[in-house]
Amino acid sequence: MLEDKLRETDWEVTQETIEEQVARESYLQWLRDQEKVALRQTSVRVNTEDQNNKLFLLLQKILYLYGGGGGGLSTAAVKKF
Repeated sequence: MLEDKLRETDWEVTQETIEEQVARESYLQWLRDQEKVALRQTSVRVNTEDQNNKLFLLLQKILYLYGGGGGGLSTAAVKKF
């Protein structure tokens, strides 16, 4: 009878340990997934900002070239563009 109780207790401890390990691994996987999502969002934001900066510089060059360097865009330049 005592041996049966010990085996049952050992089984319960083993089961709890396995459940805790599965929960821990699941949580760590969730954290890794969240980190990947955050990195992708940051990467997209940085890439978008970089593209916007490049576009802005390109538009400045176009305005300079078609606007005669005076900073303003003439009507003739708008028709060309």
